[in-house]
Amino acid sequence: MPTKIEEAKHAKPPLEATFKTARELNGRDRLLTPPEAARFLRVSTSWLAKARMRGDGPPFVVIGRRGIRYAEAALLQWTNANTHLSTREHGHVVRRIRRPGRSARSQTRE
Repeated sequence: MPTKIEEAKHAKPPLEATFKTARELNGRDRLLTPPEAARFLRVSTSWLAKARMRGDGPPFVVIGRRGIRYAEAALLQWTNANTHLSTREHGHVVRRIRRPGRSARSQTRE
């Protein structure tokens, strides 16, 4: 049975250690695969795919027919552009519109 020290020797490095910044690559921007970009943003790969389809996700590069890559600098820029101080800034406030004479429950079935 392996000991904890042996397990630690074979463990994967922390996520932050696997990403090199653009400065470390002599000015070249690192292109991340969708699973790497999802880990970088801490979202699922499914969310990234849906965001690509909706057009509201981070910018991406298509290589060939199906190769999708995300530039690390573009991910950082996208997160900075989508930083908000309040949910009201982006229109996320949910408002119910009620028609006269109708209950809220009957409106959800329309």
